[in-house]
Amino acid sequence: VVNEHLLGSPKPPKVHFYPKLKTKIISKSASKIALVTLTDYNTDSRTPIFMQNRLAQSGIRLISLPVDITNYLMLEIGQPLHAFDADKVSGNIQIRNAKKGEVIETLDHVKRKLNETDLVIADGKKAVSIAGVMGGLESEITGKTKNVIIESAIFDRGTISKTSRSLKLPSEASKRFERGTDPAINEFCAILAAQYLAKYGNARIKGIAIDKKPSKTQNITFHKSEFKRLTGFDLSPNQIEKIFKDLGIQFAKSSGKYKISTPSWRFDLNNQADLVEELIRIWGYDKIPSRLPQTHLGIGLTDSQKKIKALSIKMASLGSNEVLNYPFISQAQIDNLGVNKSDKRRQLVRLANPLSEEAPYLRTSLLPGLFTAATRNISRGIDNVSIFEQGSAFFSSNKSAKKVSPKLLKRPSNKELDDLNGSLPLQPRLMAGLFIGNRGFSGWHKKDNSFQWHHPIEIVDQLGKELGIEITVKNVQFAPFHPGRCAEISIGGVVIGHAGQFNPSSLEKYGLLGNVFGFEIDIDLLIQESISITAPVFSVMPIVKEDLAFVVAQDVSASSVVKTIKESAGVVLEEVRLFDVYEGSNLGLGKKSLAFNLRFRASDRTLETDEIAKIRVKVIKAVEQAHGGSLRS
Repeated sequence: VVNEHLLGSPKPPKVHFYPKLKTKIISKSASKIALVTLTDYNTDSRTPIFMQNRLAQSGIRLISLPVDITNYLMLEIGQPLHAFDADKVSGNIQIRNAKKGEVIETLDHVKRKLNETDLVIADGKKAVSIAGVMGGLESEITGKTKNVIIESAIFDRGTISKTSRSLKLPSEASKRFERGTDPAINEFCAILAAQYLAKYGNARIKGIAIDKKPSKTQNITFHKSEFKRLTGFDLSPNQIEKIFKDLGIQFAKSSGKYKISTPSWRFDLNNQADLVEELIRIWGYDKIPSRLPQTHLGIGLTDSQKKIKALSIKMASLGSNEVLNYPFISQAQIDNLGVNKSDKRRQLVRLANPLSEEAPYLRTSLLPGLFTAATRNISRGIDNVSIFEQGSAFFSSNKSAKKVSPKLLKRPSNKELDDLNGSLPLQPRLMAGLFIGNRGFSGWHKKDNSFQWHHPIEIVDQLGKELGIEITVKNVQFAPFHPGRCAEISIGGVVIGHAGQFNPSSLEKYGLLGNVFGFEIDIDLLIQESISITAPVFSVMPIVKEDLAFVVAQDVSASSVVKTIKESAGVVLEEVRLFDVYEGSNLGLGKKSLAFNLRFRASDRTLETDEIAKIRVKVIKAVEQAHGGSLRS
């Protein structure tokens, strides 16, 4: 159906500005308003049949001729309008923000308390409408209305959306304003509504009042090469220009680029990517040629990625299962570890928008996640637990972060990138393991096969050997590990983590009972110290075995004695292994015996008895000097 007004643009009647009515925009959330005043409206006028049919088909009930006209034009053109009873409006019309505590009764007979951010249309005394949402009851059109004001305005989309949601008052008008309306047609719609009211309601157009802020035309420089960059193929200049013309986009061409002036109703066109989307939409997505992506053969995994993968494979080969936990923790989880106030694990980074307020921080340790996972498994009937996890921890930086807001349409400068990187928390990659119960299935053919406090230390030692590194251990106290059963793991004097048995007092807070063992190390530091592993040289020469037992103090670690033996024995020492630890009253108070099995072999000759005897003496002397140990008889 082609309506009569669409056959040609309406010609505004010759009217003067109504002397008693002026309009003014006070709020920044409105840019344009047009008011048309009419007098001597015939209250017995009926809505024309064609308009009634179209409104009924659109699901909108009939109310009165002025209101029906505004609804009809809103559906047809997309510009919401509102009709006021002019006799109920006093003073000038203005668009402003609501006053604190201001109340208005809307057309649905509900009194609504407004916020200061809400936008209203008001007269000289009061608010007469919630702008862009719903009119006020006090100024509504009734059966006695003689004089009418038709209002058409352009509002900020975000403001109308916020008002509609805060008041829980969606309307046909607000839905359109939220999506944006054409600023070039609001006068057209107001005049057209007035002409309809004059034709079908015998009203006389008395005057027009318009207020608007200066608006800028959206201009975009569009490069033809941008289309190929984003889509992978070309369109000819003729095709591009034809689509622009069909869409009402004005352009001026010069040296392979277009100066684009977007239509007033296309406020969604803001950059070159938007224009490319329009071109491909009209040309046809189905016409985009299909082709396989080009692969670029690279070097594969980096050296550090290979080493991280090797560590995970090693843990799996030792019988552990890898778990993946969320990196979010609470303050209570860190407190439950029993760490002191100066511990770096208290340097928590809080998320600006956490998934849950119960865990608003990024983790500084993998252990809380492993404790929780172990508790869940045990509650479901799993008695033997051997799990590990690798992932990043996050520590807040002491440096004051600079606020950087780089532009989104171009690459940040090097300084901006440095400032952005400087604002990030420290993110070392950690690996942690947790062990409960038996190492394997036990039965009549096996004795006790349960995990002990030294097993995590041995596992970390094997991880180090996987990368060609020898670790050093030292007995320390470190939460949440058990005092006296905690080993500090270091490489060349650099501490990379801890291993041993966990403190029962910390475990109880996570719902864990019994003996629980584990470790946590910084694998970034481990990888930094890694070396290339070369294949061993095998010798056909005979091997010489020696067993030595040393009586040392309780606080002397076996690994430190092993290190001393290796340094003093020289290159002919092929292997040294601790095979027994004995503590008894016959050794003396605070003493223990460490028994080692030494294997000697030369690659080019058979070792002589005298040579082995000299090495034996040298080893014994080195242990005595370094650790105060004596050879056990």
